[in-house]
Amino acid sequence: MKTFLATTALALTLAGTATAQELRIGLSTFEDSLDPQDTTGNSGAPILYEIFDALIERDSFSNPLTFKPGLATEWTQIEPTVWELKLRRGVIFHNGDRFDAHDVEFSLDRMFHHEDPEFFSAWGRWAYNFKDVEVVDDMTVRVHTHRPEPMFETLMSARSFGIVSKDYYEEKGFDDAALTPVGTGPYKVTNFVPDETLTLERFDGYWGEAAPLDKVVMTYVPEVASRVTGIVNGEFDIVTNIPPDQTPALEKPGIKTMGVTWPMFHVYVIAMNKAPTDDARVRQAMRLCTDRQALVDGLWGGL
Repeated sequence: MKTFLATTALALTLAGTATAQELRIGLSTFEDSLDPQDTTGNSGAPILYEIFDALIERDSFSNPLTFKPGLATEWTQIEPTVWELKLRRGVIFHNGDRFDAHDVEFSLDRMFHHEDPEFFSAWGRWAYNFKDVEVVDDMTVRVHTHRPEPMFETLMSARSFGIVSKDYYEEKGFDDAALTPVGTGPYKVTNFVPDETLTLERFDGYWGEAAPLDKVVMTYVPEVASRVTGIVNGEFDIVTNIPPDQTPALEKPGIKTMGVTWPMFHVYVIAMNKAPTDDARVRQAMRLCTDRQALVDGLWGGL
């Protein structure tokens, strides 16, 4: 059983050297492919949000959390296990393909149906209660779940529910499409080296507000010290995931640190087929004895 333990704050450091044309980002995690249903979730999120849209989006800076239209303009729960979503018209993918309900069905059912091992990780993390996508018409879908899903909007707004072009995947094949992806997001991929670097450029055909930058270059920098050094030396405009105990090194003119709530989950996995954790009361006790505030204070400096 996977249990969502807590969402964690993502620490960012911003330097004042970014131009209006290009942004350089040092990331603590990276991906070896760019298929939204075939990523590890936490590490792919900073990348995939620029490339792919989900049907429902979240306002990450709202408190309490609120949701807003994405590729779906409205959504309604019509039965305890059925949600109907009206899709946004006039959306195109980065390669010119037109977005419709069949792209939603293709993207999500390969994860929901739990048949292809390629998508088992995303299914187990996000989609195990989702059953099927029903195409009502070209611009309407119904999403069926096995049981009522109180976190429907939260899960649907995760980037593992990002939408890809069915026609593009059928033309290119999975491997090529995952390395040269097309989405409907504000930026398109112009260069991708797995586990090294990614270059994005503004997509002028984006359906929403135009992206503010001409280019975004993301570089994989796994070591905290290297990310700190990189932004202090002006190599990056933003670096991510700076632990609280490292922020004093960034207290310099022209550098600002900030924390935002990020859709990243810490989980623990419990064996339910042997003692003592086969007893539900033991599992409940483990939940009750977890001092979440102590973890926040001790590990993340109260952020």
